[in-house]
Amino acid sequence: HSQFKRPRTRITDDQLKILRAYFDINNSPSEEQIQEMAEKSGLSQKVIKHWFRNTLFKERQRNKDSPYNFSNPPITVLEDIRIEPQTSSLEHYKSDASLSKRSSRTRFTDYQLRVLQDFFDTNAYPKDDEIEQLSTVLNLATRVI
Repeated sequence: HSQFKRPRTRITDDQLKILRAYFDINNSPSEEQIQEMAEKSGLSQKVIKHWFRNTLFKERQRNKDSPYNFSNPPITVLEDIRIEPQTSSLEHYKSDASLSKRSSRTRFTDYQLRVLQDFFDTNAYPKDDEIEQLSTVLNLATRVI
């Protein structure tokens, strides 16, 4: 490494809000999203990538210790049950749960992401009934909103 180490970057609360908003939606952002965050926050892409890597690691460490880390069945199971009524939901759940003890990460559509981001930009702290509304409109479980 170079002998001239860069000073540690201090991330302000406002910058943190931007990074957190993206992280909560998708913890491995695309190059375009990283570029977007860099423009919005004034942070370098390198700093943003490091923050995401470190934050993801910390979340995984915390979830590993949590007794709740597999308490929610994967959301895809619910969609599959609706799509394939010929499979009994209990059988389907058991086979899926045995493969993975953790909830699979929700993959949002572009439309869902856009709606959630627009909503977040105007109101970062929605009330329960607003979350319910978003859940209905976007066909997502309230826990992922």
